[in-house]
Amino acid sequence: MERLTKRHGKHAVQIGAETRRNDLGWQRLAEIEDLAEQGRLVELPVPEGTQVYILWGPKYRAGKNEYGINTGEFRLSDMPNLNKTVFITRAEAEARLAELEV
Repeated sequence: MERLTKRHGKHAVQIGAETRRNDLGWQRLAEIEDLAEQGRLVELPVPEGTQVYILWGPKYRAGKNEYGINTGEFRLSDMPNLNKTVFITRAEAEARLAELEV
């Protein structure tokens, strides 16, 4: 992505030919672009609080392992488990569940 902003000192930000001082919106955009360049900007797959599908198990019952699917709300802490035990769609969770029950 091509950078839109250029910083001039601590308080001035330029976009195109226009420069603004103390414009919080432009400064925030420059901050976001700085983070992206540093590799520190994380794009979440869905907003926090979105319903997700969470696999549980194995639970040993009646001589076999059982697995299941619960719903929950997406949290930032779910990122390491995304597409392992936390899924955005029920179809993805069911597909993984089918693999585990084989």
